[in-house]
Amino acid sequence: MIRTTTHYFYDLGTTLHPLGDIRAGAEIQQVIYQLYMAETRLSNLLEQNLIPVKVCRGDAEKLRKCICEIRDRALRTDSKPEDKLITPWDAYQLSDGLKCFEAVLAAELSQMDTYYVSQKGCYSTIHLIEQAELVFPSSIRDLLPADSKIDIRQGGKCLAFELPTAAGFHFLRATESVLHKYYDVISGGKARPHTRNMGKYIEALEKVKGVDPKILAVLKQIKDLHRNPIAHPEAVLDMEEATALLGIVQSAITSMLSVVKRNPPKAEPEPSATKATDPPVVAFATPEEPAEPLAKKR
Repeated sequence: MIRTTTHYFYDLGTTLHPLGDIRAGAEIQQVIYQLYMAETRLSNLLEQNLIPVKVCRGDAEKLRKCICEIRDRALRTDSKPEDKLITPWDAYQLSDGLKCFEAVLAAELSQMDTYYVSQKGCYSTIHLIEQAELVFPSSIRDLLPADSKIDIRQGGKCLAFELPTAAGFHFLRATESVLHKYYDVISGGKARPHTRNMGKYIEALEKVKGVDPKILAVLKQIKDLHRNPIAHPEAVLDMEEATALLGIVQSAITSMLSVVKRNPPKAEPEPSATKATDPPVVAFATPEEPAEPLAKKR
């Protein structure tokens, strides 16, 4: 994916189009700036991947070569007075080369895949696509686990490109990663639950003294209303549900990391009885609790 700006097309057109107005007999020095800017824009078009043009490359190269020859001729120290003027052939090459290039470019751009990504709620599109973790306060952003930050970014992209079920999947994975970190801190480094899922962690947290009941409440809401249902292949989210889920996840993660910030871990968590370390997360392989198959949402 390449981010571009629509102003690029406007700038390209306004820079190249005056080439067709250059007339024979004009001093090259008077139009040297126009020639230089046109060459620069053509070079950018050909050498970067902002617009991956293919069909019009030959016409662009031909026009750029014509511009360079005219410019270099006027700048030579041994050039004659007549070499410093635009000849009828120069004017024809510039005008005809521009027409050919514009025609082919217009045809190619009309077939190019270009889309507009609409803004989702109050979230900035560019931030959703590139830095979705900015939804969290800067004071706790650095405490996000690396895998959680990756999931938040992936979820932001999915939300921006209107893939709501995928967005929900990543947001819930991110919540579970932060939940593990929160448990390590609030439990004082006790062994993690043997079964690595949100339900077991919530059960373990209910036995820990000093756990904020508000955090438990929002975690239960996420588990019961979002995490468990989305584990079913039949369930899908719509954009409204995915956007609302991001808000709930944002609240839960912010609350948990605020506790982590106030209570930095003093020791590594004790290993569980069966394994020294938890296995890699495989999110939502099975539902938390047995549930009846859900009807597919329309």
